[in-house]
Amino acid sequence: MSTTQAVQKALGPFPKLPSPSVIKEFKDWVAETGQPDKWKWHDHSTPPKDHDYDELVKFEIPDKKRADVGLACCPICSPNKGKYFKGVLAWFPAEGVIRAIGHECAEKHFGTLRFNRARAIRKHRQRVDAARDFLFNHLPTISALRQKVETHVSTSEDIDRIRHVIRGTVTKAACLKLAKLGQRGPLLLQESTEIEVTDHNGISRTEVTSQVVGSVNVDGLGFLSRQFLTAAQARNTAQALMLVRALNEDEALTFICDTLSNDDHLFQADKLARAAVDEADKLWDTIAEAKAFLHPDNLMKLTEWSNDFRSGSPFLFEFRREHPARFGVRKRGKGIAKTRYIPIPQKLRSQ
Repeated sequence: MSTTQAVQKALGPFPKLPSPSVIKEFKDWVAETGQPDKWKWHDHSTPPKDHDYDELVKFEIPDKKRADVGLACCPICSPNKGKYFKGVLAWFPAEGVIRAIGHECAEKHFGTLRFNRARAIRKHRQRVDAARDFLFNHLPTISALRQKVETHVSTSEDIDRIRHVIRGTVTKAACLKLAKLGQRGPLLLQESTEIEVTDHNGISRTEVTSQVVGSVNVDGLGFLSRQFLTAAQARNTAQALMLVRALNEDEALTFICDTLSNDDHLFQADKLARAAVDEADKLWDTIAEAKAFLHPDNLMKLTEWSNDFRSGSPFLFEFRREHPARFGVRKRGKGIAKTRYIPIPQKLRSQ
């Protein structure tokens, strides 16, 4: 046997880092059988204490399998007896083998230095994989996302205008109060009752008790309490997207593998892309919240609830289905307050 053949034999089946498909095969095996120590590529021999190793993936035996298969054997400390439910799949480059080991066994066997090194390598590799996956999935969407944001700038300005008019009519404090009532759950209808009670000194007094007699679920009240301008949010989102290169799938793959071969550059690109996508998601949430608030059914509920004397609403709504392009608000008070009618732009109306 040649020296090369002897080395290849000594290295075992994995002289190089196992591919993601091998790791997936192991994870699928554990999910299906609950027996990591019975996997075909698991090496049962005890690893040398002075060998470095890489953590490939953390795993655990599924709860539903534990009663049937019991604890898995660990090649480090318990090769013939069940030892663990949670473990780590580890690659040993000097031997070219893979072992499933218990999660508490490695540090004592290999020492803290090797244990921490293996864990740090796994976490770094996972971060690299996550960054590459995110960029590959999102870089081809950036161009369309940027165009979509730009078309919603005027919609965002309309949302700010409607909120501004409401607050200018019934006060910001009243808007915040109503939004706070909505945070607690359904908007309530309560009836108050006065009862006479006598204390232990024989002194009578009147107490007021309230009882919930109805409730209504409404949407989008957070729209009233937003502290930032939606239009500014849209512009910030567009600016964040401008910092990210818009590429098709082939260009993205080349960009990630070649231009971003340095991990620091990869992480910087990932950070920029995630920030841009997150900003876009927040913008869509804000617009969706405003649309939910302005939905005809929602405005109808707010009209009926706020005009019921049992609601205690800080201000009143007015909406009629025969006029779906507008709604009104007015202050609550003893005098006759003037209703301010606010137009609902077409882009904010529910179809």
